[in-house]
Amino acid sequence: MKEKIYKIHRIEARSVEYQSGGWPAEAVVEWREQGHFHTFRLHHPEGRKPFPTQDKAEAYAIRMAEQWIDGGKPGLDAEGG
Repeated sequence: MKEKIYKIHRIEARSVEYQSGGWPAEAVVEWREQGHFHTFRLHHPEGRKPFPTQDKAEAYAIRMAEQWIDGGKPGLDAEGG
């Protein structure tokens, strides 16, 4: 598991190996805004092959979370943030 602080957001990259092999990417993003604590999960894209190593999956998860933050946190309202 890797962690990073990015633009006041805590990003935690997680990956657990599939039984069939390969590592999916998942990121949990946490932050405080206007006195409220928020958590949002980002998952390995549908249809994308798993990564060959845990390090590669977690590095991708960190980049995926950074892009989500930089993009204005799309989909936040759908999950209730």
